[in-house]
Amino acid sequence: MIRTIPLEDMPGDQAKVVAAMIDVAEAADPPRRLLLGSDAYALVHAAMVERLAAVEAQKDVAYSTDVG
Repeated sequence: MIRTIPLEDMPGDQAKVVAAMIDVAEAADPPRRLLLGSDAYALVHAAMVERLAAVEAQKDVAYSTDVG
């Protein structure tokens, strides 16, 4: 389910968002994913930390299958 947030509740400045999008579009090496807004950064950061913890939990098993 997609959650809709009213524009007035979003922390971002629309003009700054557009400027950042243009800058990235013109960049020689743009990022694969563009996080615009502190809310977006916080949500993605939390998800990445959770994923990294899941990967780290498998480290011993992963290394145990190496030859030697």
